[in-house]
Amino acid sequence: MLGIIIWVFSVIVMLSVWNWATEEIIWEVNAMWTNMITITPGGSIFTIWQAGSRWEVAKIDDQTIKFLETNVSNIELIAPVVQWSKQVNYDDVNTRATIVWTTPDYETIRTLELISGRFTSWNDESNIAKVAVLGNKVAKDLFWDKNPVWQNIKMENIILQVIGVLDEDSMADWYIFIPMSTAKIRILWTKEYHSLFLSTTNSELIDSTKNEIEDGLRIFYGIKEWNSNNFSVTTQKEILEIVDQIMGIMSTFLACIAAISLLVWWIWVMNIMLVSVTERTKEIWIRKAIWAKKSDIVSQFLAESVLMTVIGGIIWILLSVLVVWIVNNVQDTLHAVISVKSVLIAVLSSISIGLIFGIMPARNAAKLKPIDALRFE
Repeated sequence: MLGIIIWVFSVIVMLSVWNWATEEIIWEVNAMWTNMITITPGGSIFTIWQAGSRWEVAKIDDQTIKFLETNVSNIELIAPVVQWSKQVNYDDVNTRATIVWTTPDYETIRTLELISGRFTSWNDESNIAKVAVLGNKVAKDLFWDKNPVWQNIKMENIILQVIGVLDEDSMADWYIFIPMSTAKIRILWTKEYHSLFLSTTNSELIDSTKNEIEDGLRIFYGIKEWNSNNFSVTTQKEILEIVDQIMGIMSTFLACIAAISLLVWWIWVMNIMLVSVTERTKEIWIRKAIWAKKSDIVSQFLAESVLMTVIGGIIWILLSVLVVWIVNNVQDTLHAVISVKSVLIAVLSSISIGLIFGIMPARNAAKLKPIDALRFE
């Protein structure tokens, strides 16, 4: 029973946490930027391999943005992005964050929300302002309970004034946003961007807009072969499909782990029941001596095996519910849910353990002859 309880309890809790993680990830991906398109330099691995040494990464700069604004319809906003991982500090506190140099339109495209202060403005862009907007986790890491707004942080040799703090966002918690003009003139001295974030006027037109962008950029970069793009254009729909594939692979992986552990516990129960038959030889002999049939012995041991697994199952259900309830109340971010599917799988598994792996010990017990049982002791 202890083995069954441990196995099924661990499987139920694991599946409940995995269900929560899957739903949370898919919800996050679905909820964000349904009308957003991302353009990045570089194509697929197949494209790079096929083009060989002739292949060059597309350069994304202001000319690219001007071309898109002029030649592609249904584009509402465009935000260029340059990002690097850098060390930042406040007083004697240090942390590493992803620095994102971008324009104010990024806030609208990514639907970012602030809990204090403001995002960068076009006035900050024109003034090449040394200001920064902190992600939620970065702010807590640097300032703890102190209000970061109007405080100064240091990145390399640049002093930046904090003008805003973002609300919790799993995709931007470790980001620090700085005006793009500051990157171009004061810090990076670059004219090329790592990516472009675009929003469309209508989310229903996102697929046609993506095709229009790809066709336009092929003309812009002078690409003639259909499969040799040196840039990538992705939409939220494609990202969601990738996430679904990854979650499916992980679900299969977890199912394999659960199946292997189930097999181990099945063999465990069978061995315990076989030992039980050996230890109860005298009892079996007495029953057969008073005309007990083979079916009586088989039904007795099968009933004991099933009863053991069912009682173990009831205990693990109660234990799983208790643990998940405790975890959900202790951790604000975790909301694990025990699904009916996981409970049914575990219940059927535990019953099958009792039936399938109780048959062999039961048959061995029924085959014992009274004379052999008498010699046993």
